[in-house]
Amino acid sequence: MRMVTPKPKTIDRSRKQRNGLPVRHDSVLGNYLVKDKRRIWDYISANPDIESILQAAPIHIRAVFGADVRLTLESVVDPEGASENAELWIMVGCRDDVDVDQALRRLRSLDNEWTAQLPWPLRGKVNVDVEFV
Repeated sequence: MRMVTPKPKTIDRSRKQRNGLPVRHDSVLGNYLVKDKRRIWDYISANPDIESILQAAPIHIRAVFGADVRLTLESVVDPEGASENAELWIMVGCRDDVDVDQALRRLRSLDNEWTAQLPWPLRGKVNVDVEFV
């Protein structure tokens, strides 16, 4: 009689969850105030190539806008469009005392120095805009 040793079980770490989200997504989202975490997770799951953008974005954004800006991540669907056409937005929270023109100049600067330099397939998968808080 031949003995067969069972294969050890492997753990799929990408499925491990914390707060209902895979750990790898949760660590990326930790840099942001997140609106509707489930929709954001769905977007990242459908576009895993953006994780590196989401990890790098706070460094680039804070270099232009300052270390104290609040970053909010939200998924937006055009009310007249299909739900599969969701867009991901990083909203840079500027204080009320920041001049609107100055904030827009900084946004253009960020676009020229960072987002326009992203690989072509990744452009447009993550958008950045300012909001006043």
